[in-house]
Amino acid sequence: MALARSSYARVRTTVAEMKVEVAMKTWAVRVRNNIRRLVPNTTRAFFLRVIAPGTMNKIQRLQSTLAIAQKQRTNARKEKSEIEKQLIVTEEDLVRTASDLAAAQVSIKSIKLQQHKASTILHRIDYVDPVNYNEALSDAGLSWNLRGPLLGIELIKTLISDGDLPRCLAHIARVIPTREGLQLAYRISCIDGLVNVSGLIRGVIAKRLGLWQLAYSELSKLPKDVLVLALEEYCEAGMHINPLSTTDAVLDIVTNDSCSKIDSATLVDILEILVCFKECEAASSLDAIISERLADPLPPALVIRYDNVRCFLYKLKHPVCKLESLDANPDALKAPAVNFGVFTYKNPDYKYASNNMGDYVQTLGGLAHLLRHKDIELIGSNHSLVKTAYFLQSRIAENAKVETGEGTVAKVRLVEIDRDASTYDDIPPETWLLSFGWFAQPRRTAPVDFPFHANINPLFISFHVDRPDMLTAVAIDYLRKYSPIGCRDWATTYMLLSCGVPAFFSGCITTNVNLYFPDFNRESNRKELAFVDYPKDAEDRDYFEQGTELIRKQPLAWNLRNAMDTLEQLSGYETLVTSRLHCYLPLSSIGVNVDFPKQYSSDSRFDGLRDVGIDGAKKMGRDLIKLLSPVMSLILNHSLKADIYTAWRSAAQPLVDSARRRLTSPFSEESINRIFAEKEGSL
Repeated sequence: MALARSSYARVRTTVAEMKVEVAMKTWAVRVRNNIRRLVPNTTRAFFLRVIAPGTMNKIQRLQSTLAIAQKQRTNARKEKSEIEKQLIVTEEDLVRTASDLAAAQVSIKSIKLQQHKASTILHRIDYVDPVNYNEALSDAGLSWNLRGPLLGIELIKTLISDGDLPRCLAHIARVIPTREGLQLAYRISCIDGLVNVSGLIRGVIAKRLGLWQLAYSELSKLPKDVLVLALEEYCEAGMHINPLSTTDAVLDIVTNDSCSKIDSATLVDILEILVCFKECEAASSLDAIISERLADPLPPALVIRYDNVRCFLYKLKHPVCKLESLDANPDALKAPAVNFGVFTYKNPDYKYASNNMGDYVQTLGGLAHLLRHKDIELIGSNHSLVKTAYFLQSRIAENAKVETGEGTVAKVRLVEIDRDASTYDDIPPETWLLSFGWFAQPRRTAPVDFPFHANINPLFISFHVDRPDMLTAVAIDYLRKYSPIGCRDWATTYMLLSCGVPAFFSGCITTNVNLYFPDFNRESNRKELAFVDYPKDAEDRDYFEQGTELIRKQPLAWNLRNAMDTLEQLSGYETLVTSRLHCYLPLSSIGVNVDFPKQYSSDSRFDGLRDVGIDGAKKMGRDLIKLLSPVMSLILNHSLKADIYTAWRSAAQPLVDSARRRLTSPFSEESINRIFAEKEGSL
């Protein structure tokens, strides 16, 4: 269109110029004719021959130019006519284009209207990772592959076509970011038939944020057919606010045959919650319902969780310990036995059961303090644990063992204790326990299971607190009662001293596993280098992982043998590179060169454990043996409980005094020199 207009303008300019030129030529002809008419013939002839010959030549040239201009004008008029025709056609196309544009604008408005309607159901869904939604919807039994910029519209269309929009929105509420989730709940509240779903979404989000009162308030108002979509969230929030009413409501919904929307995974989740909060009666009722209802085989992963939580439910239902069931030999009851606890790391909340082999390396280190005594007879109901303990004792060199008493044999009953769930265990009275390690793993959102079972007499050594919120008033009083507390790191030492709990730095008990390697020879033929949970520097390097899912599933005896086999294998390398503390310290104590990268040793959890090296790890292990040996002898000789704790406090008191001095004067000359030495070493 623009090109046609430009051509038309150029033609009009050319025509105007030609008109001027024709006018000049016409004026010249008129001059000549006037001369012929007014001047006599002689004079005119004289004038034409003498005076104006140049003028005549110019007139002839002008006449010739005029003829050419007239032809050009004619051609220009033809061209103008053709351009005007093209212009008419172009204008017709423009009209049609404008009509199409108007139709397109109408379509755009229609699309925007559809998008606006969609956004009233699911607002700003495009800003969330589609993978999370696919996983959530997959959990709901809905398999879609949502992606791209039209995620929100596609999702809404799919949900609506599925016909169960509330169920899908409940699953989405479990993964959607908080702000978008609240916007979603607000917009859904304006849609007829989805008002209750709005409250469900708010309740789910409140539960995710740990706002138990708000979550319980929102969810408890819902009708049963909607509440069933978030029954797990309602149960967990209710355990914090109103356990009795919550368990009654949950069991009522589960036993209602019309509530077919509860899948097996949700039922197992609810059973875990009830067991974690020790609602034994309600959990037993739910377990009976699950057993009746789950006729079809469960997925393998769900079977493991179900069996695990049922094991802890059985412990809740049978809390009284029967000593005759703990002994491999019934005749053992004829003589008194020392009850000695052995840490394992199971949990009623299966995902928090330990999958870290390093935990069982700690248990190996703790057992070494018992097994280095010669005259002991091991008994217990866990035959595989007793057998494994005898195997470990056989690895300790004779010159490292000590006498228990004057020609007496001490019977020791090994009692398996779950570090993070000891109050579930059947523990006989006066069970002694070396308590060490990382405290503490949660059980769903139930309070941490600490203090220990009332029948445990703990000796805290190599103790580490990762969750300061576990140091409640009750926990602090408990730690004071059984103080002093040997701490694995200085950060924990300072924390407990600041709470008024006598504490000292003991180092890590994993440095005592070197007792199981008396024949280790650094000069023997060994492999060059391996990496343990740290990126390899070359593809052909050997690589090991300390954390595996298999560890979570296996019993205590298997995990102890696996830990020993792994230590044996790793000790066959000249150098190890690792990010794991319980690889760095035990292998260093054995005599292996271990590189513990700076980015890990800078963590406050490792304060006092950095750069200890082989000599430092061996010394740490010797100091622990020196500290615990007198106390262990008193325990094995059936000394009075008061005498044992008196000996423990007396042995640890100098270390507590030293720790208090360090806390009150952290910038002593010694500490300043140490800081400068560390700085110089890092340059």
